[in-house]
Amino acid sequence: MVNISNNNGMSKPVGTLNEKGSAQDLQNQAANKNQPSTQASNNARSADRVELSSQVRSLKQLEESVKNLPEVDSEKVASIKAAIESGDYQIDYDRLASAISKFESDL
Repeated sequence: MVNISNNNGMSKPVGTLNEKGSAQDLQNQAANKNQPSTQASNNARSADRVELSSQVRSLKQLEESVKNLPEVDSEKVASIKAAIESGDYQIDYDRLASAISKFESDL
């Protein structure tokens, strides 16, 4: 949950982060949701701030960590490719059929 606080210490929730949203999206939502219309409100708004919960900060750190991971295990791919090329790769057809059947039943 993200709260937006003004200079009087008052805060109110402005939204939550979903699977597809990011912390930046939530900050933008909070900023757009609290747009004052008068000059006095504009001055007060400069003292407003957005605070992210520790959970949102943790999600943001996790998101950054995942971005740095390779999408493919290159070593495993190279090992399997070499085994196929040398003729040493053995396929367990019963195991393969079982895995395909399980995959389809999970759909």
